[in-house]
Order: sequence, then structure tokens, then C-alpha cells
Amino acid sequence: MDFPSIEQMMRDISQFPADEQTTEMEKVLRLMTLVEDVTDKYRHSTETLTMISVICKDEDYGSDKIKAIKQLMHNRALEHLGLTEGES
Repeated sequence: MDFPSIEQMMRDISQFPADEQTTEMEKVLRLMTLVEDVTDKYRHSTETLTMISVICKDEDYGSDKIKAIKQLMHNRALEHLGLTEGES
């Protein structure tokens, strides 16, 4: 399975709210896949995990489900960085 590049992941996340043809469930499933694949792929890259953490902490867009998954991705990135929410 090919992993998305960090650029593709960021583009996907930023485009979710504007993509009217993608159903909510498709968005949720795609984000869940990104959470698993991307945080695992980049678990040894402090810079990338920090970027993922910051991007996913932005709550200016997305439904409650998408916000919850972004929070999960944020938390997983912090976990791989060896940090907790209070230390970020």
C-alpha cells in the first residue's frame, strides 16, 4: 500500500470541507486511514509529526466527526513525539 506524501495528506485534509461531492462517511474513512498510515509512516520524523499535530489542531473547519478524527491524529502525532497535550 502506498502511503500519501505529507504534502498530499495536508492537501487532502485542507480540501475536505470544500469537497461537496464526497460524502461525510467517505471523508471520515479517508481521514481515519490517514491517521493510521501517516502517523505510523512518519513516527520517526519529529518535524513532520509536529506539522501534523499543528495542522490537525486547527478547528476552523470540518464537521464534528472530522474534528474528532483530526484530534485523534493530533494526539497520535504527539504520542509518537513522546509528548502529551499539555506539553505541545
